[in-house]
Amino acid sequence: MQGRTLTLIAALLFALALALGFYSLTLGDKKAPPPQIQAPTLTIWRFSEDVPAGSLLQLDMLSEQQVDEREVDDVADAKAVLGRVLATAVKEGQRLQNSVLAAERPMLDGLEPGFRAVAIKVDEVTAVGGHVQAGDRVDVLFYLRANKESGESTSARRLFTDLRVLAYGDQVASPRTGSPGEKGRQTRERSAVLAVPQSSVAELLLAASSGELQLAVIGPREQHSGSSELTEPPVTLARFGSGEAGPPAPAVQPSLPVALAAPVPAAAPVVKTKVSSQPAGLEVLLGEEKVMLRP
Repeated sequence: MQGRTLTLIAALLFALALALGFYSLTLGDKKAPPPQIQAPTLTIWRFSEDVPAGSLLQLDMLSEQQVDEREVDDVADAKAVLGRVLATAVKEGQRLQNSVLAAERPMLDGLEPGFRAVAIKVDEVTAVGGHVQAGDRVDVLFYLRANKESGESTSARRLFTDLRVLAYGDQVASPRTGSPGEKGRQTRERSAVLAVPQSSVAELLLAASSGELQLAVIGPREQHSGSSELTEPPVTLARFGSGEAGPPAPAVQPSLPVALAAPVPAAAPVVKTKVSSQPAGLEVLLGEEKVMLRP
């Protein structure tokens, strides 16, 4: 009985071994699937035309391309470098790389056409207590003391409005965001660079050399005026002294008695006549007698 059991178990194990061997042979005949090639996922930019040196980089000069490998100097985001100046000439099909771009100058790169960057002297008071920041919009106030050239009247006026502060001390406005990092109150800055219309540069220079300039910051909620030039008349001290600020108050007369209030006739002029001490007539001597001849 035990021999039959052992024989049966051996037969089962042999059959299982044959099945496993056959299964292994079938697996060996199957071919492994070919490896999948991943599509390129990295973005680079190439120039779609020849561009000379000194040109401003524009989006229409570039074309986007997907690659599987990017070089170290390749620019991944072209929008981040738009407006930069090309340091060298480039050919069509050339990659956009940092080496072809000139060094970034935030203040000059953010200067719009028709404007000039002009620096003026400021201190803590004229720069709104030191709270001016690069990227702010300001009005320029002009104060002129009376002198031989300007005349006898001291005056003040708003010279320009809505000028952009390109730099204040070591702060420089970003050409893309227009605002610098937060630095808080400034007290040691001595100059501010403003974006001034080309036609008004000489006027600002003359005002800075002949009088005092002060900045007034425009709030962010106020709309841009679109023009920086003004035609407002100056305000003078004579305006306040002449009462132009309001109608003069009526003069208050003290109450007087009726007798004093009535007009008094003027007294007749007194004519003083010089009286001669000598008697009227002509005295004539006839011998020892004196004869008075009267008219």
